[in-house]
Amino acid sequence: MYSFPQHSKPSTARKIMTDQVVARQRLIPSATTFLVLLTLGILQTRSLAADRFSESDPMIQRLSLSNTSVLDGQDFRTALERLTSIGQLNLWLDRNTDPSQVIQAGTLGPTLYMALKQVAATQNCVVMPIANVVLVGRANWVDEVTLRIMSTPSSKKGPVINIDWDQLTTPTEALKMVSVASNSSVTKMPHDHWPEVKLTKIHRNIAEKLIRSQFIDAELAATNHAPLGQESSGQESPAAMISRPYELKTKTTTDVVRKFQTASPKSRVSSSTRGIIVEATTGEHRKLIDLLLSTGVGKSGADPNRDTFTLKKMTTSAENAFRQFAQTAGRECLIRQDAAAACKQMVTLQGENRTLKSFVDSIARQVGVRVIWQEKTIIVSIAP
Repeated sequence: MYSFPQHSKPSTARKIMTDQVVARQRLIPSATTFLVLLTLGILQTRSLAADRFSESDPMIQRLSLSNTSVLDGQDFRTALERLTSIGQLNLWLDRNTDPSQVIQAGTLGPTLYMALKQVAATQNCVVMPIANVVLVGRANWVDEVTLRIMSTPSSKKGPVINIDWDQLTTPTEALKMVSVASNSSVTKMPHDHWPEVKLTKIHRNIAEKLIRSQFIDAELAATNHAPLGQESSGQESPAAMISRPYELKTKTTTDVVRKFQTASPKSRVSSSTRGIIVEATTGEHRKLIDLLLSTGVGKSGADPNRDTFTLKKMTTSAENAFRQFAQTAGRECLIRQDAAAACKQMVTLQGENRTLKSFVDSIARQVGVRVIWQEKTIIVSIAP
């Protein structure tokens, strides 16, 4: 639903050159101009990210939901889509991965983010949540896309829109759907056929950057830059340093920041009234977010009566479904002995914008059991 069919081997790390640095190099016709620009500070590679990381961000909270699942035997794309559909998350997958590769990752979790990270690792990919979309792909591709998103000023992001295109849509057709330019002036993209895509509540210009991001490798080659993961034969510009605010409130953040500074000594961390401000490369920002989400920042159980979820059609045992929904709600699942046999039955689940309680009630009806919700537990017993 959200991924792309072409495949190439994941590549090794490269230093990132920002669009801004490239543009600045073109503005330097003489040594005099160079000195003027340097005096004005225009050549600095540091900039302020237009967004911020916040524990209260709905995407971060959903990534932090408890989730344990087994998706062995599913293909890469299907596994990622199943996980993101649980949290109603937007997914954007690097087209230079193999979405048809069958995964064998064992038990995933214990959070939705960790499950996504573990599935991504089966193809040497990484995960980065940014601008209400979860990027999954080669590390250098993810970092380059993140840089382009972070470097987009808030005033240039455009309105928030929903995007929906059908299977076999071409990149040019997709670009026409989101571009503010007239259809006749939209740049023709390389020909390809893409799978169905649904993205919700995403800025128009960020969506355009995502579409164009699928051809970053070709773009770099056309401008005589080394492809992602390959060293350039010429002199490379330093990786861009981005300052980004992090709104943190949990007690675990002190240890996380300490670990981050040890692992990323070139980064700079300063205190702010709401948390910290981190100046680092996009790759280092990704590693900090990984540390935060892996430690449980923002973790909380979903409200079974208010939070809604969309679930693609799936078949599993009632017991497995009860336990997964209980974990998502931050509760333990207790199945009484009289309901054990009934919970071995297979059930089919599917629905859009439904609460956890609605899904659980549906399971209970299918196998003839009763579910009682308590503060820390759901209790499953045979129906009277």
